[in-house]
Amino acid sequence: MVTLMEALFWEGCRPIQLHNIWWLHMDMHVLTNDLIPAMVSLFKGMPNLCTLHMVFMNINYSSVRCDHVTTSKFNLDYWEKQDLAFMHKLQEVHMDLCEGSNAMHLARYILGNALALKYMIIYYPSKQLSVVHKLKKEKPVSNAKVIFKKAGEVWR
Repeated sequence: MVTLMEALFWEGCRPIQLHNIWWLHMDMHVLTNDLIPAMVSLFKGMPNLCTLHMVFMNINYSSVRCDHVTTSKFNLDYWEKQDLAFMHKLQEVHMDLCEGSNAMHLARYILGNALALKYMIIYYPSKQLSVVHKLKKEKPVSNAKVIFKKAGEVWR
């Protein structure tokens, strides 16, 4: 079975046009280096995205062990270069963090560029407290409320 992310790479990484998408919920296992370019391609086709939920499926946070090398390739500079059009409309974000820095850098990009952001909820496993401290230092470009919750607190 082919996933949407795999299909995006079948004939190269060309953005598909999904202008009418304003809400996106993504269930993933881990935010790996292989997944990021396909996700960016998807994001580039959604200039009207207002709500983004990025959730890690079936995670037992106490036992999750991601390979740091395969989840830490894309930094803030990479995200800045993508110039995602929906950053001007994004209002709500819910995201989970996992080991590695890919999710942290995406969160930093959102906080620094989402002009209409009203709130962002970031769920984190206890082993990611250092990442939470880094993210708490980020000041949102908007007046967004940023909420940090330990993984396991229900919002879904």
